[in-house]
Amino acid sequence: MRIGQEVNVQASGGEVLKRCDLVWTFDLLPDMRLSQNALSKAGPYERSWLTRDAKALWEKLLAAATGWPRIKVTCPTPASLTYRFTLPNRHRQDLDNMLSAMRPCTNALVSLGIIPDDSTKYLAQVHVEARYEKGVSRTVIELKEVQQP
Repeated sequence: MRIGQEVNVQASGGEVLKRCDLVWTFDLLPDMRLSQNALSKAGPYERSWLTRDAKALWEKLLAAATGWPRIKVTCPTPASLTYRFTLPNRHRQDLDNMLSAMRPCTNALVSLGIIPDDSTKYLAQVHVEARYEKGVSRTVIELKEVQQP
């Protein structure tokens, strides 16, 4: 699996960056076995290992993309999280299921300390977008600061 990365983070080792304009690009789509429809049909054991493995994968991908633990990135203010999916074919997709399949990724953002918690206090908005590009599977994760009025 090839992992593309586009992260606008500049820091030396051991620094903690408190900024919230982060973009990660990965050449993969979410595992649809993690959608709410699929998990409702799975047994409890299968549900637990699927979500555990998916969270571990996203932790590894996000840590590699940000340079963690050498560089710690935190977003201390309310943030907007956007998932942009590029789909390789025109098959019908349920965006709601795709968003639920990204839940382990959101949990990985919390466990890496990028956002303190996934509650509405720190994660004010979550957006999901999808587009078609023949033969391309891509997930772009964008974390931006929400401007307070």
